[in-house]
Amino acid sequence: MKKIFWGIQSLNGLGGTETVSIKLMNLLAGYFEIHLICSAKIEGDISYKIDPRIIVHSLNIPLKVLRFDETFLELKKSHHFLKILKLFHQELYEFFYTKNKKRKYIKSLMDSNSIYIGSALDSYLFAPKKVKVFYHFHFDAKQYFSFANRFGFCFSRKPDKTIFLAKSIEEKVLKKKKELLGKTTYIYNPIKFRPIFSDKLNNNSLIFVGRFSKQKDPMFALKIAKNLHDKNFKFSLKMYGEGNFYNEMVEFKNKNKLDEVEIILHHIVTQDDFVSSDLLLFTSIYEGFPLVIGEANASSCPVISTNWYGTINESIINKTNGFILDSKNEEDYGNKIIEVLTNKEELIKLKKSSFEYSKRLDDNTILKEWLDILK
Repeated sequence: MKKIFWGIQSLNGLGGTETVSIKLMNLLAGYFEIHLICSAKIEGDISYKIDPRIIVHSLNIPLKVLRFDETFLELKKSHHFLKILKLFHQELYEFFYTKNKKRKYIKSLMDSNSIYIGSALDSYLFAPKKVKVFYHFHFDAKQYFSFANRFGFCFSRKPDKTIFLAKSIEEKVLKKKKELLGKTTYIYNPIKFRPIFSDKLNNNSLIFVGRFSKQKDPMFALKIAKNLHDKNFKFSLKMYGEGNFYNEMVEFKNKNKLDEVEIILHHIVTQDDFVSSDLLLFTSIYEGFPLVIGEANASSCPVISTNWYGTINESIINKTNGFILDSKNEEDYGNKIIEVLTNKEELIKLKKSSFEYSKRLDDNTILKEWLDILK
């Protein structure tokens, strides 16, 4: 049986890249011998359901080193300058001094017919030489050409194929890098839930799901909640995630007496969480092809989203599965949310069309596309 080695960052704490990658590994476990290569040290309970046929390995890198940007900002805020120096040393040690050792370890597990898939920049850096390597890129074209990504490429081997999350991302990259023609493809993210239609109304319940980080901009979601609160609109907002913005979020909630808001850490979001919500509040600054929108839609939950451009027109169609707002003004979002939630008849129609739209991300369709490129 052909071996597939799939690199991800962490099995502790929830992340979109990890959720997608593990879902794909689970789907493919009946066709290949799957080896999951986790960059981070595995501590405590694993946050994901992994098919028992999948073989798990860990490179034992501290998570704070892998999430350098978040750790650095947190230490900078606290003025822990000695710890910052230590962090830089750990970064150099894990990604430069011992990089070849990690590559050789992975290569020792492989045979000449194996494929290595890197799903994040850190896992891609450890891609072994002299085997087939795919880069499953989880962000938009802007991030592909970012300094961090280009810098990482300087220390990585060239992939045999790059798999993007959407057609528009692939097209934008190929426009600038014509040498990649014939070496790319795109496959949409699968969703982990089966589509369920529910026309239940949930007393103006909003849901936010995502890392509490700069990219996801949870502070903007809280500003929108404050706007609704100041308008005396009855609603609730549950925010599921974890990250370095957590303390700032709690402080903002308490300062503004936002009793309507719950900030919930370490919760594995279920389909019931979405079915019990009327709208997904999505405030990201940039994205690849966000899994959470498809999951919400599959649970009859439409979305109100910022315009993060990139693949947004492949993720959201206005009046079909939600609304895109070309604004960063919380007043505009507050008004739109009130408009959508107060028209109950239109909200039920929107729930129905969101459910229908999610069917394009069916497991069987996505599985066939992956089998075509791996076999």
